[in-house]
Amino acid sequence: MRRAAAAACALLAASALSGADAPPPLLRNPPQRAREAPGFIQNDPFMALSLARTSNQLLLIDFYSPSCAKCLRLHEGVIGRKQFLEATRGMTKVAVDADAKASWEWRERFNIPEYPVLLVADAKLQEIGRLSGYSSLAGLLRWAGDQQALMDEPIASALKNSERGTPQQMRQRRLRLGLWHFQRREWVQSIRLLDGLGEKAARKHELLARRRLSQDDKDEKSAELALRLLLEEFTDDPDYGVWLGDMFPIDRDYALKHLDQARRMLAAWRNSGALEFTPWEPGDLYELEAVLLERADRPEEARRVYQQAAAFFEVEVKEASIAGAPGATARRAALLRKAGLDAEADALREAAVASSSGSASALLAFAQDLHARKDDAKAYDWVKKAEDASYGDGWLRALLLRADVESALGREDDARGTVARARGALSAVGRVGGATRELSNALDRPRAADATPRTKTPQ
Repeated sequence: MRRAAAAACALLAASALSGADAPPPLLRNPPQRAREAPGFIQNDPFMALSLARTSNQLLLIDFYSPSCAKCLRLHEGVIGRKQFLEATRGMTKVAVDADAKASWEWRERFNIPEYPVLLVADAKLQEIGRLSGYSSLAGLLRWAGDQQALMDEPIASALKNSERGTPQQMRQRRLRLGLWHFQRREWVQSIRLLDGLGEKAARKHELLARRRLSQDDKDEKSAELALRLLLEEFTDDPDYGVWLGDMFPIDRDYALKHLDQARRMLAAWRNSGALEFTPWEPGDLYELEAVLLERADRPEEARRVYQQAAAFFEVEVKEASIAGAPGATARRAALLRKAGLDAEADALREAAVASSSGSASALLAFAQDLHARKDDAKAYDWVKKAEDASYGDGWLRALLLRADVESALGREDDARGTVARARGALSAVGRVGGATRELSNALDRPRAADATPRTKTPQ
């Protein structure tokens, strides 16, 4: 960490000597926009820590990325709600932009492998627990209450006490620690703790961890076995549709045989009050059903269901706590496009960019959409705007997309120059944080000149 900080300081000094008026993009601070996470201190972790210590409060840390769709959705529809702010009024809340240098120390300290992550810690920065990914308001309220109840036993204490207490207390600690390791993508430790617990949540996450570990090890046979066990043992889980979709390229006959079952299950969940305690919303489940229909080569039905999904996101836009709801608007536009309503989708996309006040993430998302549609001449203009407005890891994403667009336009020398510019900046600053390392590794992947299919810019 000290070496990385020294490298950053050296780069800043070099910029000053060269007469530059602003720090290089990897070290540039984000604009202060309270709309990112209403009710939270913005990008000032040390002020938040000082306040937590002075007030003897827990810290609620929101690790987010402006380019992360789930983060936008969480901010627009959940954590800015009055009910959530009221339930967490006894916590010091801070939102930390993962693309900015203000996040570097804490995201390394807490091992944040993905976004969004909501994390509760005490004033000594001892982690109490975390929640990865999107959650509904009801689910988040329950989680926040659970963390406050556990404040006297941080994760470090739970690890020390894992073999103490009654059998029930030990099982509860194993489940808590196993799920914690899972959210940190520590698959081996998660499997060891969850194996044999007998809890439904433990078995599900044990199999998920085994599948992810096998995928990381490129062990396709073991990964398929874990997937089949998930499908056999959790037929009533809302994630069943995701797993069945993953089965199509592996065993298409199996997937087709179970498609109607999956659709019935998704419909039942959409009408269930229990859905609010899952990471899913009705619109998500309509979209998942449409994906399954697409993979089953039933495009007309898929388009109709995509349109139903888009209608639910229209409701999210209207109920959002952030004006314009650029995240939900962009998601609705993508669903309308899949439904074949391109003109309506284009209008919404442009509205999302306009309502974002020129935010780098909205500009980049628009450029990505144009690139995916192979409108690369137009995408190039927008990705340059995104690059100019970006900072930190977001700037690297913009350069990666720019290189892809240049390659798609047949401008290979320009694409190589763009990649070289990103590598030079990384070399000067130092690779800080998992997201930065992933983006650095992505610079080495083949581009269009090598006849390799284009992939999405890392999120």
